[in-house]
Amino acid sequence: MANKGDDSDWWAYVKSAHSTCYKDFTEECSKMIHERLKLDYAKTLDCVNKSFTNKDTADEDNSILGEDYEYWNEEGFIYTPAVYINDVKYQGDLVASYVFEAICSGFMTKPAECKGGASTPTDESKSSSSKHVSFNWFLIVVIALIVLNIVLILICIKINKTKLKEHVFDAIGQHKNLSSSGKEVGAQKFQKFKDSKYESET
Repeated sequence: MANKGDDSDWWAYVKSAHSTCYKDFTEECSKMIHERLKLDYAKTLDCVNKSFTNKDTADEDNSILGEDYEYWNEEGFIYTPAVYINDVKYQGDLVASYVFEAICSGFMTKPAECKGGASTPTDESKSSSSKHVSFNWFLIVVIALIVLNIVLILICIKINKTKLKEHVFDAIGQHKNLSSSGKEVGAQKFQKFKDSKYESET
């Protein structure tokens, strides 16, 4: 930013405005945020009015925005919004948690803030809820796979039992056929033996 110094009030205001007045940013909403953050609305309004060359804010140039624009050009900001980390343009999605991770990855020794992850409540609630949803889906998929495997195993066992029964019944049938045909052959041989013996005696 062109005006450097303590910008914590500015970022607190921007964050609150984004979450509170996202769909309909009005003067009333801005006043409400000022009251909530204990900021002087009259002082802010005076700053805004002084930053325009005339009172017609719609058509006139803003000195603060002009200074910021010059600063962006000096620093090489071609597209806005853009994020530069250690003089290198950040190329990822402009999502708070991703930018936070990219900033933390630039430290040789990570500060305590980086060890706990992004500290914005909206990001934390989103990430915790997405982790919760992701874990639930993971659990559902694992249970579904286990049930599917059990069903497939039971089907395989049933098919194998059926095939085994068929094989056993075929083997028993073949054994019966062999034994019955063997008995017939034996009976025929015995009859021939008897006949030949009878003929030799006569």
